[in-house]
Amino acid sequence: MSRSIQSPDAPKRPPRPFVKFMTEKMSEIRQNNPGASAPKISKIASQLWNELGTEEKTELRDLGKPKKPPNAYMVFLRSFLPEQGGVPMKLFLKQVADHWHNIPKEGKEIYEKDAREEREKYKKELEEWEKKMIEIGREDLVRKSFLAKAKRT
Repeated sequence: MSRSIQSPDAPKRPPRPFVKFMTEKMSEIRQNNPGASAPKISKIASQLWNELGTEEKTELRDLGKPKKPPNAYMVFLRSFLPEQGGVPMKLFLKQVADHWHNIPKEGKEIYEKDAREEREKYKKELEEWEKKMIEIGREDLVRKSFLAKAKRT
């Protein structure tokens, strides 16, 4: 006899993106394919999922959660990507890293400023997203610190 150490009242994890997609499309698939078996329905849902673009899958995956902002080095790296040309990525990244380490502190300030601005923008977008998730009942996706702050107000 096995025992679970998790409380029976513990909240369930949110469903995986494909499972969520499949449950949303299930009735539509059954309507278009009357008498289809469960494996056949799964196969059709899988085909529909594979036809979705990356952006649509990402939207289902995280419900539009803002992407984390880059740090100063990543902002610097992005500025060099157009210059990669035919250089192998490993060598290119090593060259950029060496260049970053040789830049004086004053030279890095531009990238640090850009990263700071993107971080502030991200914080605002994340708070808005978290408020939206609370409104639609998806508190499981919200940071605990934000939940505590939201409950106090």
